[in-house]
Amino acid sequence: MMKKRRNILLLGLAFIPVIIPLAGWGMWEYYETPQFGGNTCHIMQPYVESWQGEDLSAAAHAAVGVTCLDCHLPTREEQVEQIKMYINGDYDLPLETRTYDNNWCFRCHEHGSYDEIRELTAHYKETLNRNPHQPPHFTDMACHACHKMHQPGEIYCNQCHNFPAPGSAWKDLPPPDNPTP
Repeated sequence: MMKKRRNILLLGLAFIPVIIPLAGWGMWEYYETPQFGGNTCHIMQPYVESWQGEDLSAAAHAAVGVTCLDCHLPTREEQVEQIKMYINGDYDLPLETRTYDNNWCFRCHEHGSYDEIRELTAHYKETLNRNPHQPPHFTDMACHACHKMHQPGEIYCNQCHNFPAPGSAWKDLPPPDNPTP
């Protein structure tokens, strides 16, 4: 009986080096999915829903395979701090909107600079009498000033002006026959 118990214990110990890495790998794979945030942390559910939805920029990113961690890359220290804040209830809802430098957006999008965006949208000047990416008061606006991920986008210039809402004019206009590349 003692020998059998010892063999079971040795067999169990032999599997630990296999089970722990497999479990860790499985947890890491799950951690990298949006479902982890929505299922594990209830305050993330609205953001996961916007990613799974149809009408916000987060959904457009999801449609091309972008996941939460492709943009939200917290350091280990930030993760620990977020867990402490969550456990202690030391956060406000909705969560503070994150903003990114334009270069963060350019690393994935087809344009590599603000000048390229101006060129790509220059045709709107013909149809709407203005290029949304060439406002007269600013040179290089932050992408996030208008483009939101988990909430409806807005036209930053409408703080003072009254331009058409996103989608009502911009998306519906076809580009000219020979758009600037």
